[in-house]
Amino acid sequence: MFNQILKINKNYPSLVLLVNLFMTVLLGLFAAYILKLPKTDSFVISVIVALTLSVLQLSLSTQNIEKEVGKLEKQLPFNLSNERLSSNNKLRESILNISNRSIEIISSKSFSGNRVCIDNIYINEVYKTVTDCENKLEQINNGMIRVITEETREFWSQMIMNVSSSFFTTNYSMFNGSYGRINSSPLLELQKETINRINGKYERLFIYESEEELKELSELLTAQRDIGIEVKVISREQYNSVARKKNWFQRIGSPDFSIIDNEYLYVSYLDDGNISHIELIRDVVRLKDALTFTGIIRDYTRDI
Repeated sequence: MFNQILKINKNYPSLVLLVNLFMTVLLGLFAAYILKLPKTDSFVISVIVALTLSVLQLSLSTQNIEKEVGKLEKQLPFNLSNERLSSNNKLRESILNISNRSIEIISSKSFSGNRVCIDNIYINEVYKTVTDCENKLEQINNGMIRVITEETREFWSQMIMNVSSSFFTTNYSMFNGSYGRINSSPLLELQKETINRINGKYERLFIYESEEELKELSELLTAQRDIGIEVKVISREQYNSVARKKNWFQRIGSPDFSIIDNEYLYVSYLDDGNISHIELIRDVVRLKDALTFTGIIRDYTRDI
């Protein structure tokens, strides 16, 4: 019977409202007649009856929601003994938090009106986001994840935040808008937090066009050095000359790249001095080439 009441409540909210009003007035008048109360008191009783019915209705709806949430929680396809989840608390907690938050949002919605349309739109939007995440996870599992220009700032920030042991990066002078070449307090603070957290080096190699450009960069170089970045410089002419000897740029993918924890290669692809896209790569051969080239080029750099 309760399920039938809930079904009517969900599908015919206007009818339920009219019935509640009719019952409220009828019971109020009936109570006043039986108890021989003034008409003003019958109105008070009507209000009390209306509140009682509303509380009962809400209680039934809440019980039904809790049952549905319980079923949903049991159906969550999470195996917490999964090696990837069990070894990464942050990943496990994030997935569970997203799922729990979704359940909370859904269960907090009242059944006023037909919500089928809006719920279907919600599911469609969630699936689009989840599918995008799934594609990126599959890409990185297969050795590469590509990010378009509009998403590089957020992706770069996430990369810096997730460095765990060491970081080496080049900063190519043709690369306009490079985050490593922006003297921004938030960007510096982000890198400082990473430097204070990791045990290894955090290095940035600036490739400059001319001595005049190097002078223009002096304030930025000093600011980065002051937060703990090991800053080195090399002229673009010499950098390109060393790279040409064994086609290092072609083998790595770009003259502008980063090495994260000696495990991942972050490559910025350039087009007329601007970034076209970036890739985070797990390619053993390309990573080895990048590490080898980094070891070679260090002999040609100088400190600031």
